[in-house]
Amino acid sequence: MSNLDKLANDALLEMTRTPAGRSASVLVELALPQPRIRVQKRRHRRDQPNQFLGFEPQDLTTQAESAAKIEQARELLTEVVGDSPTWLAAAKVFVVEVNGDQLKRLVDSALIRRVYPNRQLKPKN
Repeated sequence: MSNLDKLANDALLEMTRTPAGRSASVLVELALPQPRIRVQKRRHRRDQPNQFLGFEPQDLTTQAESAAKIEQARELLTEVVGDSPTWLAAAKVFVVEVNGDQLKRLVDSALIRRVYPNRQLKPKN
Protein backbone atom coordinates (compact mmCIF):
# COMPACT_ATOMS: atom_id res chain seq x y z
CA MET A 1 0.00 0.00 0.00
CA SER A 2 1.38 3.38 -1.01
CA ASN A 3 1.19 6.10 1.61
CA LEU A 4 -0.99 8.11 -0.79
CA ASP A 5 -3.53 5.27 -0.60
CA LYS A 6 -4.32 6.63 2.86
CA LEU A 7 -6.10 9.54 1.14
CA ALA A 8 -9.84 8.90 0.95
CA ASN A 9 -10.55 10.65 -2.37
CA ASP A 10 -9.06 12.07 -5.56
CA ALA A 11 -9.40 15.70 -4.43
CA LEU A 12 -6.96 15.06 -1.59
CA LEU A 13 -4.62 13.21 -3.94
CA GLU A 14 -4.73 16.18 -6.31
CA MET A 15 -3.76 18.49 -3.43
CA THR A 16 -0.50 16.58 -3.02
CA ARG A 17 0.37 17.38 -6.65
CA THR A 18 0.10 21.13 -6.02
CA PRO A 19 1.91 21.34 -2.68
CA ALA A 20 1.88 25.09 -2.11
CA GLY A 21 -1.65 25.51 -3.46
CA ARG A 22 -4.89 25.61 -1.57
CA SER A 23 -5.52 24.19 1.87
CA ALA A 24 -8.40 22.06 3.08
CA SER A 25 -9.89 20.88 6.34
CA VAL A 26 -9.38 17.14 6.80
CA LEU A 27 -10.26 14.40 9.26
CA VAL A 28 -7.21 12.38 10.28
CA GLU A 29 -7.99 8.83 11.40
CA LEU A 30 -5.29 7.28 13.54
CA ALA A 31 -3.96 3.73 13.35
CA LEU A 32 -5.58 2.72 16.64
CA PRO A 33 -6.85 -0.75 17.57
CA GLN A 34 -10.28 -1.36 16.06
CA PRO A 35 -13.12 -1.67 18.56
CA ARG A 36 -14.46 -5.18 19.12
CA ILE A 37 -18.20 -5.61 19.08
CA ARG A 38 -20.44 -8.01 20.98
CA VAL A 39 -23.32 -9.71 19.20
CA GLN A 40 -25.99 -12.18 20.17
CA LYS A 41 -26.26 -14.93 17.58
CA ARG A 42 -29.71 -15.97 16.48
CA ARG A 43 -29.72 -19.74 16.84
CA HIS A 44 -33.30 -20.59 16.00
CA ARG A 45 -34.05 -18.03 13.30
CA ARG A 46 -31.45 -18.01 10.58
CA ASP A 47 -33.38 -15.42 8.57
CA GLN A 48 -32.76 -12.74 11.24
CA PRO A 49 -29.40 -11.00 11.63
CA ASN A 50 -27.37 -11.21 14.81
CA GLN A 51 -28.25 -8.61 17.43
CA PHE A 52 -25.67 -5.91 18.21
CA LEU A 53 -25.09 -5.75 21.99
CA GLY A 54 -22.35 -3.12 22.21
CA PHE A 55 -18.60 -2.72 22.22
CA GLU A 56 -16.17 -4.80 24.24
CA PRO A 57 -14.27 -2.67 26.77
CA GLN A 58 -10.58 -2.20 25.98
CA ASP A 59 -8.08 -3.63 28.43
CA LEU A 60 -5.84 -1.19 30.31
CA THR A 61 -2.79 -1.93 28.16
CA THR A 62 -4.69 -1.18 24.94
CA GLN A 63 -6.13 2.00 26.46
CA ALA A 64 -2.64 3.18 27.44
CA GLU A 65 -1.22 2.38 23.99
CA SER A 66 -4.08 4.24 22.31
CA ALA A 67 -3.63 7.27 24.57
CA ALA A 68 0.10 7.34 23.77
CA LYS A 69 -0.57 7.16 20.01
CA ILE A 70 -3.14 9.95 20.25
CA GLU A 71 -0.59 12.16 22.02
CA GLN A 72 2.14 11.30 19.50
CA ALA A 73 -0.24 12.14 16.65
CA ARG A 74 -1.20 15.43 18.33
CA GLU A 75 2.51 16.35 18.51
CA LEU A 76 3.07 15.34 14.87
CA LEU A 77 0.08 17.35 13.65
CA THR A 78 1.13 20.39 15.67
CA GLU A 79 4.66 20.15 14.24
CA VAL A 80 3.50 19.68 10.64
CA VAL A 81 0.71 22.26 10.63
CA GLY A 82 2.04 24.71 13.19
CA ASP A 83 -1.23 24.80 15.10
CA SER A 84 -2.94 22.60 17.66
CA PRO A 85 -5.37 20.14 16.04
CA THR A 86 -8.91 19.51 17.28
CA TRP A 87 -9.55 16.01 18.68
CA LEU A 88 -13.04 14.56 18.17
CA ALA A 89 -13.12 11.84 20.82
CA ALA A 90 -16.40 10.22 19.72
CA ALA A 91 -15.15 9.79 16.14
CA LYS A 92 -11.54 9.21 17.23
CA VAL A 93 -10.20 11.61 14.58
CA PHE A 94 -8.29 14.88 14.50
CA VAL A 95 -9.51 17.84 12.47
CA VAL A 96 -6.79 19.98 10.90
CA GLU A 97 -6.31 22.43 8.02
CA VAL A 98 -3.51 21.30 5.65
CA ASN A 99 -1.93 22.12 2.31
CA GLY A 100 -0.49 19.55 -0.12
CA ASP A 101 3.01 19.47 1.41
CA GLN A 102 1.60 18.98 4.90
CA LEU A 103 -0.77 16.28 3.66
CA LYS A 104 2.13 14.31 2.17
CA ARG A 105 4.04 14.54 5.45
CA LEU A 106 1.03 13.26 7.40
CA VAL A 107 0.40 10.18 5.26
CA ASP A 108 4.07 9.22 5.60
CA SER A 109 3.49 8.61 9.32
CA ALA A 110 2.70 5.12 10.61
CA LEU A 111 0.39 6.81 13.16
CA ILE A 112 -2.06 7.77 10.39
CA ARG A 113 -4.52 5.18 9.03
CA ARG A 114 -6.59 7.35 6.66
CA VAL A 115 -7.30 10.99 5.78
CA TYR A 116 -10.79 12.15 4.77
CA PRO A 117 -12.04 15.51 3.55
CA ASN A 118 -13.95 17.38 6.24
CA ARG A 119 -17.19 18.20 4.49
CA GLN A 120 -19.69 20.72 5.73
CA LEU A 121 -23.18 19.26 5.74
CA LYS A 122 -25.89 21.51 4.38
CA PRO A 123 -29.50 21.14 5.51
CA LYS A 124 -32.00 20.02 2.90
CA ASN A 125 -34.71 22.55 2.12
